Amino acid sequence: MNRRIVGLMLASIFGLSILFFQLFEVTGARDTPEEADGFYERIAAGDDYSFLIVGDSIGRGSGASSPSTAWFSLFEKGVSEKYGSNGERISIVQSGATAFEGFMKYKDEKPSSPVNLVFLVFGENDRKYMNEKQFSYFYEKLLRVLRIDHPAADIVTITESCLAYEGFAKEIARLSKAYGATNIDMRIPFNASGLSPDKLTTDKVHPNDAGYLLYANEILKTIQEKSEAKNTKEIAVLPSPVNGNLGIDYKLLTNPSINSGFVNMRDGYFSKTKNSYLEYTFEGTMVGFLLERGPDGGMIDVTIDGKPAETLATWWPFERSRYNYIASSLEDSQHTIRFTFNGERLSTDSKSGQPSVKIKAIVVEKQ
Repeated sequence: MNRRIVGLMLASIFGLSILFFQLFEVTGARDTPEEADGFYERIAAGDDYSFLIVGDSIGRGSGASSPSTAWFSLFEKGVSEKYGSNGERISIVQSGATAFEGFMKYKDEKPSSPVNLVFLVFGENDRKYMNEKQFSYFYEKLLRVLRIDHPAADIVTITESCLAYEGFAKEIARLSKAYGATNIDMRIPFNASGLSPDKLTTDKVHPNDAGYLLYANEILKTIQEKSEAKNTKEIAVLPSPVNGNLGIDYKLLTNPSINSGFVNMRDGYFSKTKNSYLEYTFEGTMVGFLLERGPDGGMIDVTIDGKPAETLATWWPFERSRYNYIASSLEDSQHTIRFTFNGERLSTDSKSGQPSVKIKAIVVEKQ
């Protein structure tokens, strides 16, 4: 009797084991996301697709008269009309952003699953804060993490129509080639149009509806050419880094070493007092900071190791937390950075009343 019971138990366990592995195989197949396909495979089959935009104000369509006339809306419409595929858009964009801010913002907001297509739109703001070598480092850092997180995605890098700094454009093209991304230089169709910047932009930087139509048409033309040329699925290979030290990660230092006149608000340090300052000590070659920008934002004087670095405006039309690049290529040693509120407003800010500043943390390299 006991042997019979044991035999029945073993048979039951064996049967359950087979059922478990069968269920595991089915579940494993279902867990493979549709987003694992590349964009061209999706539209070739007439399937819907997901796409991600990481960029600055042009990435978000600033200058368009309505969302429907921004480049990404025109792109979605064109793909739908030609291939019957509808897009799900994810935007990680910020006016005035640099590739450094794009990298930090992407880490905070990245999609929970891979997408089929990625657009990367930076360059015009970066040239205001860093040289092309520094830009190349942060641009590659962002491009690399996008390739890792979205291994099957097709990546399109946009050289903005307003970018006049050739060194930055060359770095975008060089890194795009290294990472198997398609670079679209929008300066070419803008120049070929024969129209002046006044006819294609709102302010010689941000495209208007006519300018964004050129963006969309150039993207759609490139996609059609690529789609016709792609006969087999290409497996993305992560290349060797072009720039050194790309593995360095960043952390936030929230507590200053010296606080003179700022109030600790738990989520940052706030002040309306002229000449109040915060001082932080850090180690490494790079520093940025996380601040709250808003309508009452004032001006901050920044020094590193006692030497003037820059004066930064914290004004913005609405309250928004922002990552700001300050400096890189510092000596790999200990440094002191001081933020002094000078009590002034941005020269173009006509609002009356007392300005203020709020600093949340500095961004430094993990040691």
